[in-house]
Amino acid sequence: VSGACGTGSGSGQAVVTVNDKPAPTLALTGFEATAPCPGEELTVAFTTTGDFDAGNAFSVQLSDSTGTKFTTVASGSGSPISFAIPAATPARSGYRLRVVSSAPSVSSALSAAFRVKALPTATLSGTQTIQEGQSVTLSIAFTGEGPWQYKLSDGSTGQASSSPHAVPLTPTETNTYTLEAVSNACGAGTFGGEATVTVTPKPAPTLALSNFSTTEICAGQNLTVTFTTT
Repeated sequence: VSGACGTGSGSGQAVVTVNDKPAPTLALTGFEATAPCPGEELTVAFTTTGDFDAGNAFSVQLSDSTGTKFTTVASGSGSPISFAIPAATPARSGYRLRVVSSAPSVSSALSAAFRVKALPTATLSGTQTIQEGQSVTLSIAFTGEGPWQYKLSDGSTGQASSSPHAVPLTPTETNTYTLEAVSNACGAGTFGGEATVTVTPKPAPTLALSNFSTTEICAGQNLTVTFTTT
């Protein structure tokens, strides 16, 4: 050490210890395991500790129903991240979520397992022949979760809480019925099938005498006549 007066003396020391940075972590904080529908918008929140590298991105990953195979469904720079359940997700239980980072690669713990609901399907049946004035019952078989709403090709609508569902009709003429719409809490579904109701006219009424074989009678005599009808 030196100054204006020349060289002096020095003493003492300073030790600087450099520790490794703690590894960054991810933790889910805001995802409620409900039973979403395919296509439904959800939000997941998370917290981080430690430092992530420049250019890092966070991704939301959805597992299959076994909770083992994951697919990225959304990405973002921080919490929260919005995402949608893919429309083709099968209706099953056992799905889980996690959030992962890219730099460095860190994964949160898995969410609780949850179930994905199903969009509805409906199939109409009940082809038959009836006489004019009679009633008929068609049948609609549903899949997915009820209650279901439906519309028939004749414009009639209804709601069903169980499957199969009976649809009473009293048609006045021959008609082929189809479904035009089906939906449940998850939205519009797919439908098919048809039912042809053939309406035949009522037969003309008839009268027929029966058990009358008298050939001679007296004036004023009481007789009994029996007959049948259709």
